[in-house]
Amino acid sequence: MPFDTYVAQAVAYELDSQLATGRIEKILQPQRDEIILNISVFRSDDHLEAVTTDTATTAASATTTTVATAAVTTPATPLPKRAKYNLLLSASSAHPRIFISKEKHDSGESAYNFLMVLRKHIAGGRIVKITSVAKERIVRVYIKKHTELGLVRNLCLICEIMGKHSNITLTDTGIDPDETNADILFQDSYEDERIIDAIKRVSFDVSRTRQTLPKMKYHLPDAARGISPIMVEEANTRGGLDAGGLDYINALASEHQYTPTIYMKDAENALDFHVFDLISYIDAGKLHFDTVSSMLEKYFDMKAHGNRMNQKRGDLTRLIDHAQSKHEKKLQKLKYDMQDARKLEEYKLYGDLITANMYMISQGDELVNLPNYYAQMSQEQDISQEIVQVRLDKQLSPAANAQAYYKKYNKSKRAIEVKTEQIKITEDNIDYLEGYRIYIDNADSIQELDKLNDEISEVTGKKSTKNGQQNNSNKGKAGKHGKSTNAQKTGTKSNKKIKNRDLLTYTSSDGHRIWVGRNNQENDYLSLKFAKDTDIWLHTKDIPGSHVILETDDDVLSLDDIEETSLKEAAAIAAYYSKGKLSEGVGVDYVRVKYIKKPTGAKLGKVIFKNNRTVYVTPTIPAE
Repeated sequence: MPFDTYVAQAVAYELDSQLATGRIEKILQPQRDEIILNISVFRSDDHLEAVTTDTATTAASATTTTVATAAVTTPATPLPKRAKYNLLLSASSAHPRIFISKEKHDSGESAYNFLMVLRKHIAGGRIVKITSVAKERIVRVYIKKHTELGLVRNLCLICEIMGKHSNITLTDTGIDPDETNADILFQDSYEDERIIDAIKRVSFDVSRTRQTLPKMKYHLPDAARGISPIMVEEANTRGGLDAGGLDYINALASEHQYTPTIYMKDAENALDFHVFDLISYIDAGKLHFDTVSSMLEKYFDMKAHGNRMNQKRGDLTRLIDHAQSKHEKKLQKLKYDMQDARKLEEYKLYGDLITANMYMISQGDELVNLPNYYAQMSQEQDISQEIVQVRLDKQLSPAANAQAYYKKYNKSKRAIEVKTEQIKITEDNIDYLEGYRIYIDNADSIQELDKLNDEISEVTGKKSTKNGQQNNSNKGKAGKHGKSTNAQKTGTKSNKKIKNRDLLTYTSSDGHRIWVGRNNQENDYLSLKFAKDTDIWLHTKDIPGSHVILETDDDVLSLDDIEETSLKEAAAIAAYYSKGKLSEGVGVDYVRVKYIKKPTGAKLGKVIFKNNRTVYVTPTIPAE
């Protein structure tokens, strides 16, 4: 993993320079495996001068690199005389970390046991020093705490960055408070160091080699595992592990010559990070940072954002899968019932044959063979050769049996009409839900997915997982171009008023604005309230997709007057934001907005239109 012993050493050095002498004022545990220490630091003028000089020396000696993508560089700023910091320690199996966070953190909803232990033992304590363990991904935060009885305790909060074995452990070092020997005070471990508690208790059942339980002796992992594979590759690239490559890296670390850098896979996705400029990633994009903490916070925010996006996409997709599955089961049953209902012609035939051959039937008969006078037979054949077996109810008279078959006929006839309509509605519902998959795939922010979550929750009848509330109706108000629709008349709902600045827009090569709906609420707004009558409305032909509006000049009187370049670019955008995104030659209908209409009670994003034309394009969006 990228958080190796060199990163641990760099972050410990940086934290020590900023947090030493700081007082722990508040402790939070927003997640089960995450701790936040609110630390207040007061520095003397001499300390400020020393830290500023050291920081300037480090920055001046840092290696300069070429930035393949946008560079992020924060100018060095003098440390304030009194400052407050949020020290984040995480034992997450996926993303363990420790750094100073600038984000605001809530207190969490649960009072975890480890939080209570920390508040009891280190709240109000002073940070004496922060160090890293040699050749390990372990950071030690030494804390001195005065008890209510005036006694002094030397405690240590140990953050172990070791993947699924990551942990945060509070220990009592067992060192005499009056001891002044620095070599003894700040060691990697102590002979009498005892565990007070850990955020993850490790029992003998979990690990037979290294348990982490209260009152047990704390000891380091048996084998050093601090150098990451990328640093081994870097050392080999710089001359080899035994030929100076590793010595070069160790020299940079010992002199604290750090260049905090995130290496980018592309403009949005992080590949890796480190505190050195790695030539192993010479072709990758780079984001440079002034501090290790700012680099770590940015990197893990990017990872967390991607994880949240994937999780939300997965949750919404499963919601759609569940709803579609219900509709598909209903559709299958309706089609099965239709097969039975299609026997209506047989029921009418049996009724007619019973009525025509009443003289041949006696009450009590269960099965009779009757000549079929209605058979479509050739003139040469004898009609009497077509015999039909008719099953009767022996409890009924012949006339009553005929009436029973006529009733079945009429019932089946009505059933076919109803079920045909229900099949159409069910198929429309399945297609409607399928359209949301496009919006989910194209969403590029948490906010867009939250809006889709509200819509999908309303459509599927499930409560929104974001706020647990149903959406409120949107009262019809005039839009920018003067059109107005009433949400109650159209059957649509919305969470909040759409702002034009939040809409997705492009500009064609001819200078015309092109607007794109990223959900059905925006589709309705663009098509029915925002666009003026002379604008052009576009949508993929016969497949789900976004509504697209091409703004036109007021002198455009017909579709023939539209500039072809702008039209094709808008059509390509409409095809891109549709189910045909990966296809070629996608058909896109276009029509003037004045021919768009929303039927009363129609779902969000559903409109009808006339006088349209179709153009075939390859899906694409303008290059940024």
